[in-house]
Amino acid sequence: MLQPGLRKKRQPPNPGSWRLQDAKARFSELLDPCQREGPQVVSRRGRETAVLVPVEEWRRLQAAALPKDPG
Repeated sequence: MLQPGLRKKRQPPNPGSWRLQDAKARFSELLDPCQREGPQVVSRRGRETAVLVPVEEWRRLQAAALPKDPG
C-alpha cells in the first residue's frame, strides 16, 4: 500500500510507447528508456505521432540519408 500523499507512477501502456500526456508530464523519465532501450513512440489520441530516438541513432540515420558521392 502507498503512503498517504504518494501516487503510484503510471507506466507506459506498452514498453517503448508513451501517451502524449504521460510523455509531457514525465519527459525526463522518457529519456532514460530511450537511452537504454532505443526509440520510444509517443501517441496522441491513440495514434502514433512521434518517436524519440537516442542522438547517436539520429546522427547515424541522418548520415545514411545523405546522397552518396558517385565519385
